[in-house]
Amino acid sequence: MGNLLTSLLNSSNALRLLERGMEVVGNNVSNVNTPGYTKQRLEFQAQRFQLDVGLPGGVSSSGLLDSREEYAERDVRRQQERYGYASQKAAGMQALEPIFDIQEDSGISASMNQFFQSLSALTVAPNDTGARQVALERARALATSFNATAGSLAEASRATDRDLNSALSQVQAIGEKLLDLNKQFRADYRAQQDAGLNAQLFSTLEDLSQIVNTTVLRQEDGSVTVYLGGQSLFLLGDHLYPVTAEYTSDGVTLKNSQGDDITGALNDGRIGALVSMRNEEIPSYTGDLNHLAAGLADAVNNTLAGGVDANGNPPAQNLFVYDPANAAKTLAVNDLAPEDLALASPGAPQGNGNALLLAQLDKAAALDGFTFSEFYGNIAAHVGRGVTNATELQKTQDQIVAQAKEWRQQVSGVSLDEEAVLMLQYQRSYQAAAKMVTTLDEMTQTLIDMIR
Repeated sequence: MGNLLTSLLNSSNALRLLERGMEVVGNNVSNVNTPGYTKQRLEFQAQRFQLDVGLPGGVSSSGLLDSREEYAERDVRRQQERYGYASQKAAGMQALEPIFDIQEDSGISASMNQFFQSLSALTVAPNDTGARQVALERARALATSFNATAGSLAEASRATDRDLNSALSQVQAIGEKLLDLNKQFRADYRAQQDAGLNAQLFSTLEDLSQIVNTTVLRQEDGSVTVYLGGQSLFLLGDHLYPVTAEYTSDGVTLKNSQGDDITGALNDGRIGALVSMRNEEIPSYTGDLNHLAAGLADAVNNTLAGGVDANGNPPAQNLFVYDPANAAKTLAVNDLAPEDLALASPGAPQGNGNALLLAQLDKAAALDGFTFSEFYGNIAAHVGRGVTNATELQKTQDQIVAQAKEWRQQVSGVSLDEEAVLMLQYQRSYQAAAKMVTTLDEMTQTLIDMIR
């Protein structure tokens, strides 16, 4: 009688465990598309079976096994950081490309061509008031083109600041979500086995990795410690340490909660690309544009200074004027009358000697070994290469992220085929255990009837 009851208890316990196993499979199938979720398995453990010493055997559970592979998670986060950088850099460079217009009918390139064409016309008719007026108007149009381009770069810088502020706000929001998850883990040690809570945690960490490069450490209580840039503490237990940005004309500085400069450490993710655009690319292109504006203005001014105006007098003021600290933005034309242009040589008043020298500036390698048009073309080409490189990097990194996620899926993701096979095994095992319970129940009833 005792052996029958023991077998009945073992079979009944097997039914309960198989029911739990099927519940786990059902939960896996339900979360097959849930971000951050990894497959769970109910671990079965055989009990000791030695009848001669009173060990009746049976089955028990050693708990749930989470198939999450930490290395795979780290790899996905790392590749997400690089993708975030590449995609943001591509977007930033694409926004700069239209600023440096190389079309024949618009932008600085067209304005320079038209200006030098007007100077060339003066070599034929240096004393034509109308031609002189056209030259002045083309000079003003050229200055306006430089102003507009510099203004567009300044707006690109401001837009980058806005995007960076938005990214930092997102980091703060994600940090607060992680903080809440940490509190839940710390409040109950059993939460570490909660598949849903872990899915939220790792999905949130993945979201953070697209914005900024991180180092994540899992603690014994289930909470996570997060460092930004591998060195600046961002989240520890139930404390969050925010990052702030300080903007100046020279660039942006990122600081941790202690006021330390961590700009160089945050070099990946969207924030890394935004800082690079704000502190490197945009200032570099602005510097090149200022160099071109100042070089062109100085070359024209210096050439005019060597001639005489329509009245045979040296020029009283320069044609172009600018602030050396920001030449392109401040480039302007002085209020000159047509007769004020010094187009003649001092030894040949009313001639075109100086006009010829002005027209030759168009073809002269007057700026770092390049003509003015070539120098501007080099800036535009540099931007174009930046767009191409960033776009190609984005495409490549997109593929690498997909590969990292695919590998993670193979290691720890839910496979519907695998779950279907396991469910079928549980079903058959359950049917067998149920049949065993029915048989043992009948045998027990027979034995009771015999005793009666």
